[in-house]
Parts: sequence; C-alpha cells; structure tokens
Amino acid sequence: MDITLGVYQIGLAERYTKEHMDEDGCYEYFVHRSHENLLRFRIKSRFSRSRSHFVWLQYTPNHNGSEAIRGWYCR
Repeated sequence: MDITLGVYQIGLAERYTKEHMDEDGCYEYFVHRSHENLLRFRIKSRFSRSRSHFVWLQYTPNHNGSEAIRGWYCR
C-alpha cells in the first residue's frame, strides 16, 4: 500500500515530520474510544497556518509485533 505520491513528498517528509513532533520526538495521536486499532492524528496544513487536517488510520497488529495499515482517511 503506497501512501506517498512520489519524490516530491519524500523530499518534504523530513521537515514536515519534524514540524509535527514534540520535543521528545513523538507524535501526538488519539485512540478511538471503542476501537483500539483506530488512531486520529492532527496534521497542520502546508498551505494555511490556521487550518488543520485530521487523518484517521486503521491498523492490524501482527504476530511479530509490527502493525499492518488496513486503511486511512483524511478530512
């Protein structure tokens, strides 16, 4: 499953990622009340300082301790 749209996004990824991390290098995210495998992230808009987007991410834990992304939605 590809989430990026090519080289342009990969070039922006490092700076954009650092902008969303806290001082400890962690992201803030929210876990759905009744679905532990459904997360919500608040992402700042690149084009407007006053706008944010919400990204919902659903994953499935694997037996080896990693997670597989099942789907995502951006609003």
